[in-house]
Amino acid sequence: MNSHSPVHGHRAREHQVKAASGSAALIAESLGVSYGRTRALDNVNFVIQKGELVGVVGPNGAGKSSLFRALAGFVPHDGEVFLDGVCCHHRQRTSIAFIPQRNDIDLDFPISVEQLVVSGRRRFRSWYGRPTAEDRAAAKRALAQVDLAGIGSQSLGTLSGGQAQRAFLARALAQNAEIVLLDESLSGVDVPTTVELFALFHQLVDDGVTMLLATHDLALARNEFDRCIAINTTVCADGVPSDVLNVETLDSVFGSRPNRMASEGSS
Repeated sequence: MNSHSPVHGHRAREHQVKAASGSAALIAESLGVSYGRTRALDNVNFVIQKGELVGVVGPNGAGKSSLFRALAGFVPHDGEVFLDGVCCHHRQRTSIAFIPQRNDIDLDFPISVEQLVVSGRRRFRSWYGRPTAEDRAAAKRALAQVDLAGIGSQSLGTLSGGQAQRAFLARALAQNAEIVLLDESLSGVDVPTTVELFALFHQLVDDGVTMLLATHDLALARNEFDRCIAINTTVCADGVPSDVLNVETLDSVFGSRPNRMASEGSS
């Protein structure tokens, strides 16, 4: 194979990314998403280190959901996604768990909490393989880790908003996901439950899980994240909240809305 072959060049690029990224868990490079003629995401670039808890902020329609779906491999995209320095543009991304917005989840689907969590174990068996004793044991461990031990037999539809988020986190843990993407997962969750969930998030990142949480709640972003990425079709700012969530940046990201949102912290 000659040195100018596409495969050789691609592997060389992966080597360069690994060398440059160090402990990076996730790299987005020139990422873009289009729906027909509508450009939802354009030229998005960032590097996420292992064990980071990152807030992705932006108004409705800014491309946050498209970003997460592209990172998880659920929608076609331009550019490249690197996991641990390896390009996965055309590969299954089983190390990423995507938790969609609550409005996109059918909580009335006839499934138990344990069945939901066990479904995260599919990557460890054939498509038609039945759950094993090991799968069920992993599901129970994951439920205990998110303080839902003992409710595996309950229907998903009986859970509160906070419990449902914990159940989907348990599914991600059972999946052995190294990266968890939460898309507006705290919308409609009360303050005490939000506090409890962030305590869990911090525990998970301390254990080495990398987490990105999309939100348009600026007060939450200021108080709970060490790093924020502001997007509106593309990355407008990336850094500590005090630098990202300033008036100038919010003007470019939210237009006329940021002053009210910044002062009220409304979602």
